Amino acid sequence: MRRTTIAAALVSALSFTIVGLGTPAAAAPTTIQGWVFDDVTNAPVAGACVSAYRPGLETPLPPRKVGEACTDATGAYRFDDLPTEPDGATSNVKLVASAPGYTDLWYLDRLSFSDANGVPLNQPVPVNFHLYLGGTLSGQILTHLGEPAANRRVFVYPVGDSRYEAWAYTDAAGFYAVPGLKAGKYQVQVIGVSNGFDTEYVPNTRDRAAATVYEVTSGGTLVAPAHRLLAPLADLAVTVLDDVTGAPVPGACAEAVSVALTCAADGVIRLTGLKLGAQNVVAHGGADHWPARAGKVLYTGQNDVTVRLTRAGTIRTRLVSAGDPTKGVRGCVYHLPGTVAGRLAPKPEVGNPAPPVVPRIESCSGEDGWVTVGPVGVQPVNLFVRPDAPYGAQWLGHDGKGTGDQDLAKRVWVTGTAQTALAPIRLDLGGAIAGTVYPYDVMCASPLGVNAYSLRIPGVAACTEDGSYRLDNLGPYAWPVQYRRNEIGYPVYVGPWSGYALNRRSALPIKVTSGKTFDAGDLYNNRGIVTLVATVPGRDTQQEAYLSVYDATTGDLLAENDVPSWAFEHGVDALPTKVLLRYRDTTRDCWYYPPAQQNRTPAAKPVIDLSGAAWSDIVRGFEIRFGDTCRPGSVNLWFPDRVAGRPVGGGLTSVTAGQLKALVGRVAVAAAAATTAPPPVQTPSTRYGGPTQDRIALVKP
Repeated sequence: MRRTTIAAALVSALSFTIVGLGTPAAAAPTTIQGWVFDDVTNAPVAGACVSAYRPGLETPLPPRKVGEACTDATGAYRFDDLPTEPDGATSNVKLVASAPGYTDLWYLDRLSFSDANGVPLNQPVPVNFHLYLGGTLSGQILTHLGEPAANRRVFVYPVGDSRYEAWAYTDAAGFYAVPGLKAGKYQVQVIGVSNGFDTEYVPNTRDRAAATVYEVTSGGTLVAPAHRLLAPLADLAVTVLDDVTGAPVPGACAEAVSVALTCAADGVIRLTGLKLGAQNVVAHGGADHWPARAGKVLYTGQNDVTVRLTRAGTIRTRLVSAGDPTKGVRGCVYHLPGTVAGRLAPKPEVGNPAPPVVPRIESCSGEDGWVTVGPVGVQPVNLFVRPDAPYGAQWLGHDGKGTGDQDLAKRVWVTGTAQTALAPIRLDLGGAIAGTVYPYDVMCASPLGVNAYSLRIPGVAACTEDGSYRLDNLGPYAWPVQYRRNEIGYPVYVGPWSGYALNRRSALPIKVTSGKTFDAGDLYNNRGIVTLVATVPGRDTQQEAYLSVYDATTGDLLAENDVPSWAFEHGVDALPTKVLLRYRDTTRDCWYYPPAQQNRTPAAKPVIDLSGAAWSDIVRGFEIRFGDTCRPGSVNLWFPDRVAGRPVGGGLTSVTAGQLKALVGRVAVAAAAATTAPPPVQTPSTRYGGPTQDRIALVKP
């Protein structure tokens, strides 16, 4: 029990009188007085000296000694007229008592100036000390690799006491020594270098109750065994529960930064090797639960967190062979928003410093073909199916058959947390599209445009450095194909769609045949570039922020990049002449309104007209000013529903130059002819020949 005290009650209990010290009422305004005793015998210690210190005038100067008073035969000491600070104001002092054969002791039972309690001048009650002969606890700290752990703070705690007794730094060889400890039992804590998150007690535990107990004797030295620290990483047990029943979610999964998605049959996922400190953990409960995020501060060793998931709607169907509907097919189903407005809805991270988790869109079947698709909300979804070979990918169409066009895909609705039963999805054998894009520059081809990259849908994009590409396992339908460079990041060259079209909706889809490869030939890209550069005055640069460009006709995402080092390059060979520009961060989601449109009604799209950009390198600059040039968007008014079909000729596999001009408003020959040194021109008319009634019949309105 700590015995040094300034409490008057203790003075009375020990039957001390103040007479031997003089009359307290007559004390000077700056008086501090008290006694010094032996901690074991309670006898007064004569000849002990008590020194008064204040902090150095400047950091890191050592403390300043401002006075000293020694005890008489009764163990009493007294300070009169301690100096005040230079500005005349009285201030606290810190006192240390010293005597031969005893450990220097700071008030209140501390072993250093930094840990000592301050004592105000003109202290009205005695400030007493109980001196003892201390012992030393020493040892060595090693890293998890067995090397000396230098500059680690080692704290020594009395058993059963929440306040540490003393501390020391390890030296270059990892050794530490904590002298002056009162005889008793102690436990050792080591603070690492990761802002305290790698704190542990010896031996290798965060539970103090499990720490080793060391007994220090008066005047003795105890050398503890060398201690090897845990690796500066954390383990985390994530328990995933149903929000309604409280029961574990079977097969739940969890992921964290630098740790891959891990699943567990019992709903308790064990993640290992996580970084220390604040960490976000994302839990997934399969198709019938919405994912959720939980924040957790991780320390060295074992950590635990519980995440509760809410129920979601699902779609139950089966992937089967079109040739034999009794045969199940293994594959994955991706559920995507079924309307343009749904795809442009406010991003979930906006307005939320800890944003909700974007749910997974992939649900995969087993060998029997059965699959539960989810989680699905109240908005309609389109289903894109990517089966194992030899079957071909498809959008599930309105008529229950496959299609290569999302605008012709079936919209599937789910009510609340119910499960919607869907007829089996019949899969046809796949075919392929191959071709070459000039000039070479890591060009990519995909029938899904940027969705193939932004949504991480595998197997539906082909990127090569030599310009050649091959898209395998596509269903036998008409597919619009986009050619672009560098996927979705910066810099991006947004090339043409098939048929040299400006966007997906005006593309000439390429008809795939089961078991065959359609040779799409050579595509020539003029390399003129228009660069869109946006600045955001007054933005909090500590926030994550993004600028996105969308096609104003289809609502398709063209490119997206972070702010502020952001510029977006469009290839003018197929540059959409009208685009939308969007800014978003954790608190705002707004669309750029050109000056000429700032007074228009909310129903009007804030279209940026890039006409005139063709065949030359230009830069367009935009300044994002919140509430002025950048405002919330009415995407439901801009895109009230899907457009009604695609232009006539949308299923042609061959077309003349004149027909191409009428159908898509561009002549392929012009793109190549506009270059300084045009490559050999091979127009669609020479490539494919004229249309036939059979080919026209391929078009789906």
